[in-house]
Amino acid sequence: MIRREDGFTLVELIITMLIFVLVIAASSNIFSSLLNQFKQQSKIAETSIEGAVVLDMMRVDIQQAGFGIPWNLETVGAEDGLDAWTTLAGNYREAVSNAGGNADPSDASYYNDGTPASALPAPAQQRAPRGVLAQNRVGIMPNTANTPLSDYLVVKATSLGINAAAQKWTHITNFMDDSGNTWNLDPRVWNDTNNPVNPKNAVEDLVDGTDQVIVQRPAMGPGGAQMRVLITSTAAGTPAFSALFHDTAAAFLPAAFQPVLGTGETHFIYGVGLSALRAPFNRADFYVSRPPANVPAQCAPNTGILNKAVMNHADGGFQIIPLLDCVADMQVVFITDVDNNGTPEWNNADFPYTGGLNAQQIRSQLRGVVVYILAHEGQIDHNYTFSNFSAGCAGVANCIRVGDLSPTGTLLGREFDLSVIGANFLNYRWKIYTISVKLLNLG
Repeated sequence: MIRREDGFTLVELIITMLIFVLVIAASSNIFSSLLNQFKQQSKIAETSIEGAVVLDMMRVDIQQAGFGIPWNLETVGAEDGLDAWTTLAGNYREAVSNAGGNADPSDASYYNDGTPASALPAPAQQRAPRGVLAQNRVGIMPNTANTPLSDYLVVKATSLGINAAAQKWTHITNFMDDSGNTWNLDPRVWNDTNNPVNPKNAVEDLVDGTDQVIVQRPAMGPGGAQMRVLITSTAAGTPAFSALFHDTAAAFLPAAFQPVLGTGETHFIYGVGLSALRAPFNRADFYVSRPPANVPAQCAPNTGILNKAVMNHADGGFQIIPLLDCVADMQVVFITDVDNNGTPEWNNADFPYTGGLNAQQIRSQLRGVVVYILAHEGQIDHNYTFSNFSAGCAGVANCIRVGDLSPTGTLLGREFDLSVIGANFLNYRWKIYTISVKLLNLG
C-alpha cells in the first residue's frame, strides 16, 4: 500500500506569507489613517470647546466693565470735582510694569488711572478709573516680522477679582430717629453668586470681617450730573477707601466713614478682595503673549497664548490665567455714540480711550466692545489645505481679516498675513472667534 503525504510547497508558503503581509500592511495604513483622523477630530473638538468657554468668560468679564467702580471722590462731608482724585494721591495705586519677560503685561502701568507718577501720560494722572481701555497693536514683546503684535484690552470692575468677596454687594440705609443718625444694614442682602438669597441662618462667612469692601453713595453733581461718590476716610492722617465688612453698621462703618447725611440716604457696598486694597476696584488685562517655553507643541509657529491677567492688590503684579492656546492675533473694536444721537459708530482700539477720554466721557460715549480672535483648531494636518481667505484685502497676501468692515467701509481690526506663521501655515484649520458685548455697567 502506497502512503501519500500531501502538503504545501515552499513557493506556496512564500506566496501565502507575501499576501498576508500585504493585507496586514493595507490594514495598518487604514488603521493609522483612522487613528490620525480620530486624533485630529479630537483636537478640533477640544479646541472648539476651549474656544466656547473662553468666549463666554471674556464676554462676562467685558460685560462687567464699570461695575462698582466709583465715579467721584469725596473726603468726609465734602464733594470734589467730577474727576478729581487728588485726596487719594499716593494711596490709590494700580499695576506695576513687569518688563522682565514677555509672559507678563510689560506695559501694564500705561493703563493706570490713579497713580500720580510723572512716567504716566498726563491724562492718566489722578483721575477716576476708566472702565474699559484698549490700545492698538501693542501686545507683548518681542515685536518682529514673525510675531505681529495684537491689541491690548483692559477692563476694570469690582467683580473681576478671583475671590468670593468680589462677587458680593449690598446696600446700607441711613435714616433719622430719636437718637440721631442710625444705619440699617441687613446681611441677608450681602449678595453672593453662590447663595443669592442668603437667609439669616446661612450667612456663613459673609459677615466675619474678612471681606474688603468699598462704599459709594449716589449723588447729584453740578448741573444735575449724576455721581457715584467713593466714601473715604482721613482718620489718623492716612487716606483710606476701603473697610472690612461686618454685620453691624457700627463695626462696619467707623465714624470717619459716616458723614452726616439726610434721611433716606442709601450707600452701596461692593466687595473687592480679601486683603488691603491697592485700588477701589479689580482689574483684568487681556493680551496675546508668545513665550516659547509655554506654547503647546501642537500650536503653529509664531502663535501664542491668549491670557487674562488679574491685578494683585498686594504688589501691583499680575496673576496670569491662560485662556486659549494657538492664538495668532486679537483685535478690539469699540462701538460708540459720541453725539448721543442713537447712531452707532465703529472705531479701532487706537480710538483715544488710552489717553484722550476721561472716565465720564467713556461712560457717556461707549456702547459696546467687539473682540476678534484668530486661532487654529486642532494641530497641523498635512492632508489639509486652508483656503478660506478673506476677499477684498488691500494688498495683503494670504489674507484673513481679523475684524470686519464698518458700514462706511472702514477696516475694523486688521488684515492678517497668515504666511508670517511659517512655511506650513496652510496646513492648519484657522478660525475667527468673535465676541460682541453690550456694556451694561458703565452708565
